[in-house]
Amino acid sequence: GWAQKRLPELLVGLQAAIPTTEGHASITEVKKVTGEAAMNTRKGNKRFAVFDLGLTLAWEGELGVVEVQKVKGEMTLKEFSSMNDEDEYLFNVTAEGKGAAKDKMKKMLQTAMWEPLLEKLRVFVDEMAKM
Repeated sequence: GWAQKRLPELLVGLQAAIPTTEGHASITEVKKVTGEAAMNTRKGNKRFAVFDLGLTLAWEGELGVVEVQKVKGEMTLKEFSSMNDEDEYLFNVTAEGKGAAKDKMKKMLQTAMWEPLLEKLRVFVDEMAKM
């Protein structure tokens, strides 16, 4: 449906808010969208968006500037629902493999990707409400 098409358009290429001196990371793919999204109409033609979605996103990045280490992994977003407030969404970042660089990037992304992701999710919700 519309959500499966629109979410990749909004999210793929999204950059994390990491200082350039530390490295960079971005979302490379929307691997999975689960749940449903629909428009409902109530009395008086009042329309509203109803959604309960889960997302699995792939990310890739590089940590460091001189000694660059490539890092990649997944992000999951659960409880992305019209019934929940933003602080109830469950966001988790994982990195492939082990090591200090992977742990550092994972920890950075937990916060550095959250705000940019939230901004795009707000766009999604606004667009859906206007359909």
